[in-house]
Amino acid sequence: MNKTCKLLLFLAFTALCGQLHAQGDGAVGYFRLANATGLDGELHFFMDGEDLNPKGYKSGETTGSLGVAVPTVKLTAKHPLCDDTEYQIKLQPGEQTAVIAYVEPQVDPTTGEVKKRTLKFSTLQRKNGKGKRTATLLFLSVSQPIELDMNGQPVTLTPMKQLDIGFGDARSTGVSLSVDKKTIGSLDIEDAGDYAVIVFDKADGTHGCITFYNTRH
Repeated sequence: MNKTCKLLLFLAFTALCGQLHAQGDGAVGYFRLANATGLDGELHFFMDGEDLNPKGYKSGETTGSLGVAVPTVKLTAKHPLCDDTEYQIKLQPGEQTAVIAYVEPQVDPTTGEVKKRTLKFSTLQRKNGKGKRTATLLFLSVSQPIELDMNGQPVTLTPMKQLDIGFGDARSTGVSLSVDKKTIGSLDIEDAGDYAVIVFDKADGTHGCITFYNTRH
């Protein structure tokens, strides 16, 4: 990138920061992006045509929380094994939304082989924990329901259905997540608030997991 381009990008970024500051935090909508494709290789997220990370995101990775002052953002996801897909997200001022890219495979009914993989987007809204520790679970899959083990407690996950749970007065802050006795992730629930748990199918038939503190910062 030449010096002129760098200067223009810096000026644009400075202007955007000034706009956000002038409008105040209440005028800004927040979102986070996650790669739950379960595929090898990097997924690229584009916001209004601009690549958010030239290095891309591996399966299981997320962006940080992004704040924008416009109500609607056009997102595009690109992966070498799939056709591109687009999604428009409408943001509410002061609210946080997680936007997750996942894969919907088309399987040959005779051979069982995957004929095509289609990129899809799903969203996860942030809950107000009101001083409590909660979790929002989402299973991104076209398969049958699975049983997620959370510290020895079974939780049935239905594909494409969001599930809200509370941790109550549990003293333990570390939560281990496993499927079929295989650990797929963990999370620390020391702080009050809502935690996102995204479970998804991987290309090898196992499951992956993405967890994060579901807040805008």
